[in-house]
Amino acid sequence: MFRVLFLVFIPIFMFSKTVINSKTVHYDIYPESKEDLKRALFAKTPIILGGRKYLGVTRWDMNLEYEAIKKDNRCKAINIKTVTKILIILPRIAKGHKTSYNTKSSFRIFYNKVKKHEHKHEYYIIQAAKEIDRKINKIKIQDNCIKLKEKFDKEFNKIIKKYNKKNERFDDETVRKYNPNAELDSYIH
Repeated sequence: MFRVLFLVFIPIFMFSKTVINSKTVHYDIYPESKEDLKRALFAKTPIILGGRKYLGVTRWDMNLEYEAIKKDNRCKAINIKTVTKILIILPRIAKGHKTSYNTKSSFRIFYNKVKKHEHKHEYYIIQAAKEIDRKINKIKIQDNCIKLKEKFDKEFNKIIKKYNKKNERFDDETVRKYNPNAELDSYIH
């Protein structure tokens, strides 16, 4: 009786790879009291979008990288990777800045809400990168390299658009559900 052992080797370079580089940076604020938090936040925020100041933001950039190889009248993508850079910008009370426990406590409540919100955006961005990898992996061989690039670009842009809308809906829902007047005071207790 013979035993036959089949080994299946799947080269790693055949599948797409998600590369996520995420970091959080802080800008310092110097509140004198709990009542001064709003002024301190808006005075120091570096985040200005469309002429409006924001207290936290998630910025990101995503690129699809691959090598196209022509072989046997086909074009195949190898070394596929979706590279995503995420930067979350949040406030913090400056290290060494003397302020009351009450001020720090109120700020911490506000900070945790903003941080949670921005991390939800980060989650959506990571989901977009993973979805791109899954979709791209299904279309990595085409009749020619122009067609391959067109299909990759179309799928990439479609997914980015989908997740941009998800992020916009999330922002709208947050304002509607938790802070319909967009008042900072409703976040600081």
